[in-house]
Amino acid sequence: MEYRRNKMKIDLLIATKGRNVELAEFLRSLRTQTFTGFRVFIGDQNPPEYLAEVRREFADLPVTWVSLSVASVSKARNALLELVEADLFAFPDDDCVYEPDTLERVVHFFQHHPEAEALLGQWCGYDENCFPKNRPPVPVNRYQCFYRGETFVQFYRVAPRTSSRRFDPVFGFGEGAMHMAAEDTDFLLGLIDSGSRCYRDNSVHIHHHKPNFNRIDPVRTYGYGEARSALLRKHSMPYFFIAFNLFYPLIRILMHPERAQHHWAMFRGRRDGWFRKKSPEGK
Repeated sequence: MEYRRNKMKIDLLIATKGRNVELAEFLRSLRTQTFTGFRVFIGDQNPPEYLAEVRREFADLPVTWVSLSVASVSKARNALLELVEADLFAFPDDDCVYEPDTLERVVHFFQHHPEAEALLGQWCGYDENCFPKNRPPVPVNRYQCFYRGETFVQFYRVAPRTSSRRFDPVFGFGEGAMHMAAEDTDFLLGLIDSGSRCYRDNSVHIHHHKPNFNRIDPVRTYGYGEARSALLRKHSMPYFFIAFNLFYPLIRILMHPERAQHHWAMFRGRRDGWFRKKSPEGK
């Protein structure tokens, strides 16, 4: 009953589909946490018995398995949000890994920043050395949340604004989505625009794979670019910021010509997304 004894508690909401080895690695990292006041809710969008071995291996952890028939990351997270009862909640990816003190540092931040409703940790590659852990938290505005603000680095305090917030199902992979990404930034940006105060704390480390520019999927990259423009349009971002987002991939081509295929696909996606062109093949 460790969950009840901690003064502050956190619910971890994971939408998973098609990953078992990676999910097991994340759950394994939870066993090493110095803060144990957590619960895990896993929205399982897989066929029956796909994760049976994972369920058996981690039966010792406080995990609630929620079988979902819908194959949609945004709809799955919305279903899991209905189950939150803790003081804090987060959306770990099913292929990320926490450091042993990740959750302890999250709780420490919210305890010492009662005005904060949202926190962004630091995204580190699996084998990457992260920034030192002695950097103070800094505020994040509606523009800064576009930089490494992915769902798996987001942590939230349960508050009226955050408790009522839901993912827009037109963003994100899955059934009913019009745009294959950007659901994470959309969720956070909506909260910031409604008045929630967000910070970035680089002492909170979350490990996750980074793009492999030697194995680029142009169609997927195009889709990410298209979703970014759809998001900018939805939130009525100013034209200077839209122009920066549109032309930034071209600047990156000049900086990293060896990554030209990736950045060119990203530019085309953002260009077509802004002008509302439809090109599911990314051509």
